[in-house]
Amino acid sequence: MGILEIVFAVLALIACYLIGWLITRLMTGKKNSRKKHRWFLRAIGTFLIGTLLSLGLGIVYFSSYYHADETAEAALHSTETVSVSREDYGYFFNGPGEETAVIFYPGAKVEASAYAPLLRSLSEEGADVFLLEMPARFALFDADAADSVLGTKHYTSWYMAGHSLGGVVAGKYAVSHEKEIDGVILLASFPSEPLPQSMRLLSLYGSRDTVLNKKQYKEAREDWPEDSVEYVIPGGNHAQFGSYGIQRGDGEAVVSAEMQIETAVSEIKEFLGLMPEPEPEPEPEPEPEPEPEPEPEPVSEPDPEPVEERASFSKLIDDKSFLMDHNPYDFPKGEKEISLSEGRFWGIRVLTLASEKNAKDAVLYIHGGAYMGQYDNGFYYPVTKTITLETGYDVIVPLYPLLTGFNYTHTYPILEALYYQMCLLYGPEHVVVMGDSAGGALAAGLCEQVAERGTEGPGQPGQLVLVSPWVDLMITHPETDKYQELDTMLDAGMLRLYGQLWAAGDNPSDYHLSPLYGDVSQLKNVTLYYGNHEIFYPTLQLFAEKLTSAGVDVEQIIGDGCGHDYAIMDQEVLKELCSRILEKQPVQDTEVTE
Repeated sequence: MGILEIVFAVLALIACYLIGWLITRLMTGKKNSRKKHRWFLRAIGTFLIGTLLSLGLGIVYFSSYYHADETAEAALHSTETVSVSREDYGYFFNGPGEETAVIFYPGAKVEASAYAPLLRSLSEEGADVFLLEMPARFALFDADAADSVLGTKHYTSWYMAGHSLGGVVAGKYAVSHEKEIDGVILLASFPSEPLPQSMRLLSLYGSRDTVLNKKQYKEAREDWPEDSVEYVIPGGNHAQFGSYGIQRGDGEAVVSAEMQIETAVSEIKEFLGLMPEPEPEPEPEPEPEPEPEPEPEPVSEPDPEPVEERASFSKLIDDKSFLMDHNPYDFPKGEKEISLSEGRFWGIRVLTLASEKNAKDAVLYIHGGAYMGQYDNGFYYPVTKTITLETGYDVIVPLYPLLTGFNYTHTYPILEALYYQMCLLYGPEHVVVMGDSAGGALAAGLCEQVAERGTEGPGQPGQLVLVSPWVDLMITHPETDKYQELDTMLDAGMLRLYGQLWAAGDNPSDYHLSPLYGDVSQLKNVTLYYGNHEIFYPTLQLFAEKLTSAGVDVEQIIGDGCGHDYAIMDQEVLKELCSRILEKQPVQDTEVTE
């Protein structure tokens, strides 16, 4: 029995006596007898009453727990790559890997098998997993349960892992077994005491987790080892690391449980170094000596060859996920000036337009369209193509969920996760976030959300470029009607209707919907294009003033006599915009990982 169990047992005995004493007092209404020969018997009776009552309450408490759902039960069956076996200690997921083992502690009052989907997927990636069942589904009752499996098989590396309270106990076990354990993986959890600096740590939690004690988490983070990795799953919550349904007090996730588990497995896989090594390219066979040919007749110059497609961003993040939007998209046929590619990411299509073989900077372009319009080849493709050609940067275009069945709660987690992935590849200072109209609102809101994450996020992009952004969803400025007469493109009444649908009943002043009302103080290097003949003009004047007052470096380019989106509709202005991007972007001094 470990120290933790001994302390817990002593506290339980004391609690039993105090409960018994309280019940006795309430029942008799008298003080303890002063007669010495009755004191001992009374104490024994008090303890027994308290023990029986505590035992009853404990049975009631621990008999109510979170059950594994059908998805979890299905994941307990073996596949072609993973053998799942029932053992005395719980379950063993034996996959194709032979070097790495993970010992997993379940969360409090959660059936251990609820973690089968996560752990079987991890085992498929090359880590064998020991899933331990705990007495009364409470890891504190057997903190040293890992003793039953640690060292029983030969692995090069051993890792402790756990969810919620299970993660706390797993971390504590790792501290007391520093020589045997190489690292700790915590899901919605934190170590209760400092881990050795020699130990590696991976921390994952969902951005909508309201069960995790964030204050204690931040305090614990100050003592993390130097070799620690933290990843916040956008839109995820506390319970979706397991497959046991909704947990009391948890936030509502806006990503599917499958997507949260898939993301967690991907991050753990990378942390454990299970990423497969790329196969070496076969050496080209020597070409035979060409036979001499007669001089060819003069011919006209052939069309330039298309740029050879490289491992673009879309290909790197292509996860083959189920698409939310089934509307097909096809690039223009016969494109020869730039290379084009498409991938899937968190249920959406992501397009990459590239003009250079090794672009070291990228533009995340979020298109407009009142949350209704698609990215189309007639208007938006020429815009993004021009940006690609003029800057030489990769241009990443997410075909984000629109009002055709979705709202802002579906879109933001995907955009945030996509931005995080871009920061991993290019570095945040070499990413330009750009958007127009409704996409401009999303771009600004995304940067405000990243700022809200603080040190948990990747930081602000190198630039934020906004073209006629819709920063006040309900367009409340009193002078809107005056500019409505000048605006031949937008209708304020129709936009407000779309805005209500996009808000899905939430407060339209939330910064995700109206960045004008958010905290802009952390934004940096903002370029703002808009015309003085559009309905957003007075609102954008306020937005620019707010940025300036907050000390943000903002440059306004106001088109005199120009309307909405003029900066991307006029090719010359768009090229000038691209020149500004090039002038403002920091110089890249590191190699890009492909």
